[in-house]
Amino acid sequence: MSATKDVETFPKANVTKAFVEREKNKQLAAGAIIAEITETPTHWVLTTIWPE
Repeated sequence: MSATKDVETFPKANVTKAFVEREKNKQLAAGAIIAEITETPTHWVLTTIWPE
């Protein structure tokens, strides 16, 4: 099974973790296999795996 990886970054200066959580939930509801939030000191990183 092949999949597509999508990585989005959101600056912590003007985006809350709650916003990124909502985006994660939207992507899972839209059919994503995995959606995971990680962080760097300045950004939230949302990595989503989509089926092809």
